[in-house]
Amino acid sequence: MAVVKTLRCPVFSWRAASYRAASRAELIQSSTGFRRQEDSFQVHSFYRNQDQLGLQDQFFRNRTSLFKDQISRGNASLQLTGVEVQDQGRYRCYTSTVRGEESSFINLKVDAPVSKVKILRVENRISCSSEGIYPEPDLTWSTRPPSNLTLQNQTSIQQTEQQL
Repeated sequence: MAVVKTLRCPVFSWRAASYRAASRAELIQSSTGFRRQEDSFQVHSFYRNQDQLGLQDQFFRNRTSLFKDQISRGNASLQLTGVEVQDQGRYRCYTSTVRGEESSFINLKVDAPVSKVKILRVENRISCSSEGIYPEPDLTWSTRPPSNLTLQNQTSIQQTEQQL
């Protein structure tokens, strides 16, 4: 299942009333874009009433879209599909119309919570495993009822190619 995140661009919510009142010609002259701050990658660009993806970083290719039917109502949110740990970071949303320019920042946090845990018991050894978790979890062992025995706790973490 592909993970999808929507980066809401608050610039348009501040200007929504004046943006809704803009003429079609003003909308065509407007531009909206998203850049990732850490590396200045061009994430998505929209102007002349259409996507302008010639300078889009290939890491984001075929994974971004705007809600084009809602731009005239002030919604310049970006939809990012196939979200990965590497997408985490600070993004700059910028908009420009004949009435002025504005920009804002959005922090994208990525997590992959625990969905399944396998517990295996072989003689006096118990192991616990799970996959696809981010960020790295804390693991705590306990007994019920509480015991005075010292448990040998050995934790190992293996990172996948997706950094999970």
